[in-house]
Amino acid sequence: MFISLFKDHFNLLTSPDYGVFYQAGKEVFNFNIDMYDGTPYYYLPSFATIFSVFTLIDFATSQWIWLFLLLFFGIISMIEFDRILKFNKMNLLTRFFILMVISNGLKLMQGFDYLQPKIVMLYLFAFFIRREIEIRNNLRKDDLRFKIIQYIILSFIIGINPSFFFFIFIYLLYNVNSVKDIFGKEKIKDYTIFLIIFLLQNIIFLIHPSLIISFLKNGIFDMGNSPFYTLSDLTYNFVLEHHTFLPQCPLAYIGTVFSMNRVIIGIISMILSAFFSIVIIIKQNLSLEKKLGLFFLVSLLFNIYLSPTILITILPFIILLLFPDSKFQDDEKYNNFIDYIRKNINVLIGLLFFSILYFMPDLSLVYRIFPFTINIPIQLLLLGNLYVYLILSFIFYIIYKKRYKERI
Repeated sequence: MFISLFKDHFNLLTSPDYGVFYQAGKEVFNFNIDMYDGTPYYYLPSFATIFSVFTLIDFATSQWIWLFLLLFFGIISMIEFDRILKFNKMNLLTRFFILMVISNGLKLMQGFDYLQPKIVMLYLFAFFIRREIEIRNNLRKDDLRFKIIQYIILSFIIGINPSFFFFIFIYLLYNVNSVKDIFGKEKIKDYTIFLIIFLLQNIIFLIHPSLIISFLKNGIFDMGNSPFYTLSDLTYNFVLEHHTFLPQCPLAYIGTVFSMNRVIIGIISMILSAFFSIVIIIKQNLSLEKKLGLFFLVSLLFNIYLSPTILITILPFIILLLFPDSKFQDDEKYNNFIDYIRKNINVLIGLLFFSILYFMPDLSLVYRIFPFTINIPIQLLLLGNLYVYLILSFIFYIIYKKRYKERI
């Protein structure tokens, strides 16, 4: 955060995203039903409703309050995630390396630069998962109060990023063993409670149903985060002026290179996300944190609406997939540091490349730092993240092949 402030000479007025949040909050506060018209607001009304509190304060002061709230959430996010790692029986050195990776990087600085809520989402997901792990370990009572709090958290997370909508089904159908159980009395009760909470958080949709169409039209299908520039647009000056970022997923790359219609590729993205979410639901032998990690991995590969800073939220849980057996880390005995490296070399290489993703610069920054890249075909530069994905895929393959052989 302090690097972000220092480079901008302690000036927060350069953050365009906060102005969007503040304006949406003001429109909710003033009972204006047109929050999606003409503004790049891509979230559900629940987020704007919470942000309406900030409109009671002048714009400049509220920015500083929000910045320090982000810092607070960043700190407690690390504490919560460390608790998750402890529950997964990871030793001190492994936890240290993981926390070092997820608490540093260009993406985290950009999160503070743009005053985005991705850090808040990381905390909410970590808090949400930690509570679920406590239930699994009989450290908390699984009662109606617990479920209501979980549903409130999850519903608000979806309010911040609606493209994570499919995780609702993964969570609600967690530990469902048969089709009959899906329509059981208890499950119907859970669906009803969640739906009520979701509707209450977004009650503006019920008061003004026309907002739903505005949200779908100007929100989901017209999201500014989607990668729809044509190659002819991506000139050197255009990239520098618009701070063009690298596509976060293969579909985003295809959409850019082939200048595909954003609605069509958006539908393809949703279909693929839905399909793999069903696959994750069917895999009943996975813990919820691993299911979340898999869902985020699918999102990284197929969700075209992910902005670069969303890596702040999703990569920590994808990193958990480097540990297919949650208990093997704690049981290992290491003679020295070299022995630790030797036994965990694949995992450490994986963490290294996850760290590269955190530090992966925007295309505009690539041009500024490495001027010679202007002579490299834009198609190759846009593949930046995908190179790392290929290497990580190979590392995952080695790790899971090794664990499979050990179990045999």
